[in-house]
This record gives sequence, structure tokens and C-alpha cells, in this order.
Amino acid sequence: MRLAFWTVFLLLGGISTLFAQTWSVSGYVTDGSSGEALPGVTVLAPSHQTGAMTNSYGYFSLRLPADTITLQINFGGMEPQIHRFLLKKDTTLNLELNEKTVELEGVTITDDAKEELLSRNQMSVEKMSIDLIKGIPAFMGEVDIMKTILLLPGVQSGSEGSTGLHVRGGASDQNLILLDGAPVYNSSHLFGFFSIFNGDAVRNLELYKGAFPAKFGGRLSSVLDVQMKEGNQKKYQLTGGLGLISSRATLEGPLLKDKASFMIAGRRTYVDIFTRELNKIKADKPNWEKIPDYFFYDLNGKMNFELGKKDHLYASAYHGKDVFNYSSGAYALNFNWGNTTASLRWNHLFSDRLFLNTTAIFSHFNYNITNEYTSFEARIYSTIKDLTLKADFDYFPNNKHFIRFGYQHTYHTLTPRSLSGEIKNTGFKLEAGKYYYSHEAAAYFSDDITFSARSKLSLGLRLSNFTPKDTNYFNPEPRISYLYRLRDNLSYKASYSRMVQYIHLVSNSAVSLPTDIWYPTTVNVQPGISDQVATGLSWVPLDWLDINWEAFGKYFQHQSEFAEGASAFRPDELDSSIVQGIGWSYGSEIMLRKRTGKFTGWIAYTLSWSYRKVAELNGGLPYPNKYDRRHDISLVGNYEISPRFTVSATWIYGTGNAVTFAPGRFFYLDFFRPEPTVVPDYIRRNSYRMPAYHRLDLGLTWHIKPEKDQHSLTLSVYNAYNRRNTYFIYYDEVWNPDGYLEKIVARKVSLFPILPSVAWNFSF
Repeated sequence: MRLAFWTVFLLLGGISTLFAQTWSVSGYVTDGSSGEALPGVTVLAPSHQTGAMTNSYGYFSLRLPADTITLQINFGGMEPQIHRFLLKKDTTLNLELNEKTVELEGVTITDDAKEELLSRNQMSVEKMSIDLIKGIPAFMGEVDIMKTILLLPGVQSGSEGSTGLHVRGGASDQNLILLDGAPVYNSSHLFGFFSIFNGDAVRNLELYKGAFPAKFGGRLSSVLDVQMKEGNQKKYQLTGGLGLISSRATLEGPLLKDKASFMIAGRRTYVDIFTRELNKIKADKPNWEKIPDYFFYDLNGKMNFELGKKDHLYASAYHGKDVFNYSSGAYALNFNWGNTTASLRWNHLFSDRLFLNTTAIFSHFNYNITNEYTSFEARIYSTIKDLTLKADFDYFPNNKHFIRFGYQHTYHTLTPRSLSGEIKNTGFKLEAGKYYYSHEAAAYFSDDITFSARSKLSLGLRLSNFTPKDTNYFNPEPRISYLYRLRDNLSYKASYSRMVQYIHLVSNSAVSLPTDIWYPTTVNVQPGISDQVATGLSWVPLDWLDINWEAFGKYFQHQSEFAEGASAFRPDELDSSIVQGIGWSYGSEIMLRKRTGKFTGWIAYTLSWSYRKVAELNGGLPYPNKYDRRHDISLVGNYEISPRFTVSATWIYGTGNAVTFAPGRFFYLDFFRPEPTVVPDYIRRNSYRMPAYHRLDLGLTWHIKPEKDQHSLTLSVYNAYNRRNTYFIYYDEVWNPDGYLEKIVARKVSLFPILPSVAWNFSF
């Protein structure tokens, strides 16, 4: 591997010597108010018809001839800048951008978001600002990143209230969710109704639905890359909010002004405080049924240090947990689950053209269920733990190439499910479980090639390797994307990418729960593979409107399902309980977005199909995927009535999920039972549909003193017209007084009626 690295490095160095007559213009772009790095900033040299974009850490590099240079620096929501200077040597420009206040006169600045949409050959990617997310009506007053992502085309939720993502026909476990580079294996609280992401602690996020950059791997359907705030290097700042079910606070500030900073954030629900007191008050009531204690909390922390002009050090961590307790008499139940992640990152500039990011990562998810009855205690435990080391290089040989390459290695430790039991004070103990250890490694290389101002190509290759016990898997994962700018306001894009997944989530529940099991690829369970092609158009017909259309097709191999009658609660038999087959999905997405003016928002529509085919299921015939959804519509609008008041609304519609119902029943007569046993007769898998889902949410924000501070009061109404959307359907048997079955009635269960909420947000 070392020989290969130096071979590639020397080859790239040889390419760069062809351009020795030019000089380098490089540096970091940061937020002028906080000192945080700004990724995705456009740095243009219009007279030389070239430009660059800052990488994930705010760094850019350009090669320009000795000349009088005019640079335009643009970033959405920030004041654009113009820099004119005589270039006669390698030059470093460390730039600060400030929030937009006034327009520059006499200079035409291209809006950054629109220019990126038209000129970036990376397709199937969505970027969202935290300010936009906070402006969308919130469920129970809790601003939620994951619920906002569900408003994007091609992204679906699993069920009412759920934060699980199903992207372009994929399952919920096929999304790589990263928090400061660390994988998160369970991204939800409250059994899926809230996500783990505290909006006050998040800096930016990107969702890749296809055309995956070569540096990402390990999942089949999407990548959600979430970056935490680095901490304000200029001043101390306290932000937070008080809602109906939780409160949060974030403190950030300089450790050493303009050199080092910190950020610490916390969030906790407090419904358990009230239920605990209510249980005490009602304890002497004979018919009182005790309410369980439940709460969740999140803690985020980050520090960054500028060690010198060429070195930055970042340390970040997250810990979150859900705790559920119930006790009644001699019976007690404790159920808790949570994530812990930590990242230590070192940025180093070898030269103005070679940038290194080295990261050490720890990620841990586990759940623990303990049941106690008199002297007997039973425990169910599951965990997955990762240790990762990776190195990512960004190389800028010239303005025609942007090269990225790197390597990563992960050591997985999994306990899908461990069972134990004990009779106290007797010495009797019973334990059962299985441990899995495996190595996952990958090397990648990609090159973004600019042929001209209108034509760009991105080539990438990822080589992945997985080594569980007694076997070894190796898979090449090619990636290619192409952009051609048909007109100044119209671009055509196309892409192909392959992804491989070695860790799977297995469940026999219709809803994603924390008790689902993460299970590794083994000798008998093959790694999942997806191949995706996509094509599309990006069009900006008017200054205030952009339109993005994409069509996609995906083919899945080795898709895991439970065999008929198998159970996830028998972990020692999972290899024999899992059956695998193929799948495919295809569809079309369109999004119309208005980014500027008092009224902003978007309309998103997805038309798609998703199928599975497993020899052991449904008679070997194809069947709709559980989350095959024909139509998905999202309408999002924000209107600034005045500097003090903003109203917002979202409306969503989705075809009901595919479900398996029994169209008939037969009766089984048992000699020892007086009444017959009713047995459902299942014919075809997922051949029925749940009722269509639709909902309207409304929000009103009052900025209390917009000219002096950022305090605000937000009123949200979830499910404004009180639609009783179906959470699940069950069958109820109706018996007559003589003991005969009269009929079987399907009954639906709904979760949320109209729910108003209020939250106070503050910033000092």
C-alpha cells in the first residue's frame, strides 16, 4: 500500500510540473462572525474562466497566470467579496465572509447556490442550511433535521412520526449517517419520533442520494454527512430553547481568540419529571395504572485548535441515550439505548496544492433490556462498536483537476443479541450469545476533471475489503459523473455508481426499532450490492426560480429478508434464518425551488417503483418492497410578513405503504377446544396498500426584538386539519353470545391528531 501511495503521489507531482508557469492562489474561507470554516464557497476568476470551491474544511487552491487578478467570492447568505491584486508569486488569501447586509454596486455577482447547481457535476445531492431547517414547522416544538430531509424528493419516511429514511427504494439501514465523520447506527429518539441531532449544535449537512463520491462507502442508498459547529473563535455565545417536551442549550466561544474555540451543547426531555410526580400523587388510588418513566438526552462537544499556518486539530464527541423505566409491584422493566461517538481530526497542508485530513473515530451503539420479577432477572443486550482510522488527501495539481484519494480501516465488534438470566441469591445463571469480529478496509481515488467551462467529468474508484471469520470479500466500486452545460442557465447531468454494504440491519417488525439487530456479512450472508444510474437537468429559468429534475434506476443484489416463520430473537440461528434475493427500483424526481425574496420554499414530487424478488418468499415471484410508494409530494413555504413575523407551512402526501394482509380465513377444529381456531390465509406478499398519508403543518415565528437580539417565540401546529393517518392495521374477531365467530373487522390505529406546540428560542 505504501508503494502504491508514493507511486500515485509522484505521478501527480509530475503532472503538476506541466503548469510551472502559473502561480498558486490558496487559503481558507471562514465565517467572519464566528471564525468557522465555510465549505462549498465559490471562488471565481471570471477573466480567466476558471474557479474553485472550498473543500469540507474551507480550503481552496487555484493556479493562475502572472496577471492582475479579480476574484469573486460567493456564498449563499453571505456578503459577496471582490479581490483585485497583481499575482507575481504564490499567494495565500485567508478570507472572511460576513452576513449579507447591502448589495455591491456596479459588480455582477452570480448567486452561489444557483451557480453551484448549474456547474457542479455532483448530482443527486441536497444541501440544507440550519436557518432553513429552523424555519420549518416543528413536531412538538422540536426542530428536527431528519424530518426536514423527508421533505426532499426521493426521500420517504417509514411510518407516522418516524425519522427513518428510505431513499430511492432502499431500506432504513442502507443510509450511511455520519456525525463529524463517525457512523451513527441509530439516529432516533423516542422509538423513532425524534432524531438525535440537536439543530443548535449542527453547522451544515449534505445528503447524497446517488453519484456517491468515492470517499464514501459501506451503504447502498444514501449518505447523510452532518458536521457539528466548530465553536465561535470571536466571542462567547449562548443559544438554546425551551419547548413543551424538552429544553436545550449551546455554549460556544474562544479558548484563544482567532486560534482555538469550543462548543458544548445539551438537550433533555422532562416529561418523566411530571409523570413521576403524577405517579406519586395517584399511588394510593386503587385503579391507577402507573405511567412509565421515559426521557432522552443528547450531549455534543467540540474543540478546535490552530497549531500553525499548516495544521489544525479538531476533537468532537457525542453521547445520547433513551431511558425507559416501569415498575409495578414485584415486576420491573428497564430499557435503554444510545449512541456514543468521538472523532479526533488533524488537518495538514503539505503544500498549497496537497491537503491532508487524518481522522481517528470511535462509534458505539447498544441497547439493554432488563426484566425483573420477584427474584428472577432476565437481560437482553446488543451492541456494535467501531474503531476507524482514515486518511483523506485533496490534491489540486491545476485548475483542470481536483484529485482526492485516501484509505480507511475499521475494526467491527458486534454482539447481535446476548441473553442472560439469573435467580438472585441462588448462584443460578444462564447466558447465551455470539460475538462477531471483522475488519473492513477501503482505498479510493477520484478526479474531478474540467474539460471546459461547459463540460466536466468525475471519475472515481473505491476498493473495499471485508474479512469476517473464515472468509474474505473484495469488491471494486466504480463511480462516474458527467456534466454538460447546454446553456448559461441549463445543465445536463448523468452518473453511475456502485455501493457495497457489509453490515446489515435485520428485523421482523414493520417499524424500525432500537431492538433491531445489526448483523455482519458472513460465509452464508453475502454483502449487499447496489448499482445506480441517474440522469437529469438543472435549469434556472428565472432569477428567483431553479428547477432540478432527475430520473434514476437501481439494481440491488443480496437483499436480506427473514425466512417465513423466522425470528430476530434467535440470534444463534440468524445465518439460517436470513434469505437473500434481488431488488430494483426506478423513478423520477422534480423539485421547483424559490430561494430569494420574502416568500421562499419548494415543491417536490417523486414518482417511483420498488420491488424485491427472493426465491424462498412469495413463491419466488416479485413483490413490492415494503416502502414502495408510487407518489410523494412535498410543499414547503416560508413568508416574511415583517422583520418581526414569519409564517411557514408544509404539506405532504404519500401513497400508502405496501402491506401483507390475509384476504381470507380458514377454521381449524381442535378436539380439545370447544371453539374453532381462526387461521389467516396469506396469499401474496405486500399485495395491499395502507391508506394514503397526507398532513398539513403550520408555523408562526415572532422575532421579539430583531434589531437587538435573536430571541423568538415559535408556535407550531402539527397535522393542522386533524387527518387521522394510519399507523398500523389489525384484525378484530367479533364473536356472538353463543360462541360463534360472526365476522372479522379490520381496524386502524392512528397516532397523532392535531398537535399545537410552542417554543421559546434564545441567543445571547
